[in-house]
Amino acid sequence: MRIRILCMILSMMIFSCKEKNNIEKNQTVDNYSKIDFSGHTLFKVIETDSGRFLYKPCGANVEKFKIYKDSIFHNLGQEYYTLNISSKEVLENKITYRLIYKYNLEKPENSDSILKIQPLDKEQKFWKINNDLYIDSVFVNTIKTVKELPCDEECYDCPEEKDLAKNENTATNWKVNCESGNASMQIDGNNVSLEIMFNQIYVDMVEIEQNKSEKSITYKLKEKPEDLGEFGIKLDWKSFINDKPIACLKFINDKTIHFYWYGFYNNKTKKREFIECEFQQEIIQKYADKHVVLMKCDL
Repeated sequence: MRIRILCMILSMMIFSCKEKNNIEKNQTVDNYSKIDFSGHTLFKVIETDSGRFLYKPCGANVEKFKIYKDSIFHNLGQEYYTLNISSKEVLENKITYRLIYKYNLEKPENSDSILKIQPLDKEQKFWKINNDLYIDSVFVNTIKTVKELPCDEECYDCPEEKDLAKNENTATNWKVNCESGNASMQIDGNNVSLEIMFNQIYVDMVEIEQNKSEKSITYKLKEKPEDLGEFGIKLDWKSFINDKPIACLKFINDKTIHFYWYGFYNNKTKKREFIECEFQQEIIQKYADKHVVLMKCDL
């Protein structure tokens, strides 16, 4: 009889422990599902026997991820991509994002297709993204930055040195209408990505001229886009790669930009092509100088 009672007590204790563990796991999942990862900027950290540090190559930036509500911006240092979040899964202390390119809604063939993000401490200072270590921008001044050498005045593409903590939150999104606009333009420092045809053509632009008195910057096409829709593939991109301007941004204030679209200049035909972009299709009010008013929106 005693043995039976002891077995019953032991069974109850085991069941109670399992139930407690399940409750704790469920609470952990609930807690992580409530964490708002949006707005976090995470810089890649290099780990060595001598310690942890940020590595800044000559002519490039420190690799980083910036997480938004429905998308993730990945800056590789010289190249950058915006990926839409197609699904989000919370498993204990890890959140898994499945991503597709914003450019063509296709799944990336690299590690960007699935991002497993996990805070490593209560302060959320260090994070794990897949198998790499990252640090939140809030704590970026607590870790040293190692710069690639040599990187001197003879390095033509060396960017102006900037403080990461002050300039990490530079990525902005611009639309004709923040609520209903389809086309968008993203600016992150000197990087400008423009959607000129919804879900079809996304281009990167390079600055060619800056007018400080008018607070305007003129841009040319950087390169042939890697991801193109059915219509974009038909365009003669080789003839569009030149020093002719394709767009101009006039900065009115921190929430308003006047956008001027010129179209692509064809070296062969000596004519402009694609002289109307998606922004011009969305506007209601038209102006004599054909500018489009863009508003700063959340990403």
